[in-house]
Amino acid sequence: MTTSNTDELVERLRTGVRQARAARTIQGDPGTSAGLAELYRYQTLVERSPRSHRRILGPLVVAARTLVRKLFLGWYIDPIIQQQSLYNLAATRAIQGLAEENEKLRRDHAALESELERLRVGLGPPGPHPEANGSRSGPDGPQPRPDGPQ
Repeated sequence: MTTSNTDELVERLRTGVRQARAARTIQGDPGTSAGLAELYRYQTLVERSPRSHRRILGPLVVAARTLVRKLFLGWYIDPIIQQQSLYNLAATRAIQGLAEENEKLRRDHAALESELERLRVGLGPPGPHPEANGSRSGPDGPQPRPDGPQ
């Protein structure tokens, strides 16, 4: 196994471990879980090693591409890849936090809805509103409205 193949294998293993960890930590809505799993899958950019489908010249082409990438392009591409990977990691963590907060708010909302329904059942049907007949309640009992019927 060459060094580039070993590096590629190690990076694939790391990506697989990250995906497995992400799958264990993601809960809640299946659509959200699938979206977050996909974010975790692609959060780290992986530099692919050069390949060639040519049988005879293939190893020479791969060596030339690797040399060009390391000597002439690595200084330019590597910082960009690192910066993008860091941004992806931060964005994925922020989105995971938002998804967890959203799930908590949904549970709280459902609990409040059930509590409201329980209170509605306990109070019975709503009666007429006191202001519906044109009077107001005050400390001395119902009083006529100044602009309403007298």
